[in-house]
Amino acid sequence: MDPWCNEKSLMDLVDFHLPSYNNIHAPANSLFTWLACKNSLKTTDFLTRHGIQVASSCILCFSASESHSHLFFECDYFFPILNNLIPVAGDLLMRPNIFQTFNFIEEQNIDRKLKHFYYLMVCAMIYYHRRARNDRMFGHIFDYKATVTQKLKEVPWGNQGLSAAFVA
Repeated sequence: MDPWCNEKSLMDLVDFHLPSYNNIHAPANSLFTWLACKNSLKTTDFLTRHGIQVASSCILCFSASESHSHLFFECDYFFPILNNLIPVAGDLLMRPNIFQTFNFIEEQNIDRKLKHFYYLMVCAMIYYHRRARNDRMFGHIFDYKATVTQKLKEVPWGNQGLSAAFVA
């Protein structure tokens, strides 16, 4: 069975692959976004489904079981970063998953360049969130929410020319 069959109609509506794939960020941001969308990142739920027993609690917030839906964007560690960097996300009533986040951005009545910047920002957030999780788990490096937010604000956005204007 095709793993994309449930998201097919949503994927037709959301064109996040266009802004997430550019010369600078394609290898990291696009790859991790694609893996997260396919539920293929090596999270606790993925490892358990494949018969590998590991501790199930989220290493970032310690309040829930680690899964793709929890990490992106239900986690108490990560959701405030989303709200900080994409102010319109504060209008969401509930914490979204990745597809709902991209769909929410698509439905916003904002400039197309800003939409593409928000798409890039979500892809970068997925990458940096995964990096913060792995640093904490394997390197014992503890980045606070403010540190990850600052790292995202300092990302060189290439020829987008938007970071100074939209990330204060």
